[in-house]
Order: sequence, then C-alpha cells, then structure tokens
Amino acid sequence: MGRTWGFRCGLLVSLLLLTNRATVCADTDCLACHGSTTAVSEAASRLGLAVAPSRLPKLVIQLGQGSVHEGLACTDCHPQAEMVPHPKEMAQQNPCVSCHEEAVAAVNQSAHRDPLGGSSQRAQCWDCHTAHDVRPA
Repeated sequence: MGRTWGFRCGLLVSLLLLTNRATVCADTDCLACHGSTTAVSEAASRLGLAVAPSRLPKLVIQLGQGSVHEGLACTDCHPQAEMVPHPKEMAQQNPCVSCHEEAVAAVNQSAHRDPLGGSSQRAQCWDCHTAHDVRPA
C-alpha cells in the first residue's frame, strides 16, 4: 500500500506542477501524506521540503469516531490544502474561525486575548481543544 500512495502522491504533485492549478483532493489523499509521522516525513522529502522532527507529530491527522468534526472533509476547513505543496501561509491561519466566530470573539475578551490589543491570541484553539479530534462538551 505504501508504494501505491507514493505513486499517487508523486503523480498528483507532477500533475500540479505541470498544470500549476489546484486539484480537489479526497480525505484519503490528505491522509496518504498526513496519516503518520513516517508518511509526513516521506512526503516532505519527495517535495524537497525540510520538516523539523519535533513538528512531524503536529502534521499528523488523527480523527476518531465521535469527533465533532467527523463528517467534515479536510478541505472544508483547509481549502488551500488542495494545493500541493501547501501554501506557506496555511501555517499561520486559524481555520477554526470560519465556523466558530462567536467562540473566538469570547476568547478575545478573556485572558487569552492579545496583551497588545491586536487580533492574535496567547493560545490557539488547538492548544486546549486539539486540532482535529475534538470531543463534544
């Protein structure tokens, strides 16, 4: 199965480079590269990217049954992920804001707000709630 995914990812990257356009990806395509630390490392290597070993676990997607995000496609929250390699600015974006504006507004009124009065937060949503496998309260 590893060679099949390697071939698929390689083919996808080649097509993207040749057409210079984004392609709609299925969640299985995302998990081919983001399913384990080994997969992330190998995908980064194929793309000529360096990823610090300490960052690898943060790039692995684990979504269990019962998550409040179950049933959402990866690209519902990460539309730019359709582009491979992913745009660098994706790392600075908070995808939670698109569905959870009220929660973000409440956090911005709490002790987590930017001490300088800006729009950044001391902690990101996933620091407390995890990024993907979020459980109902």
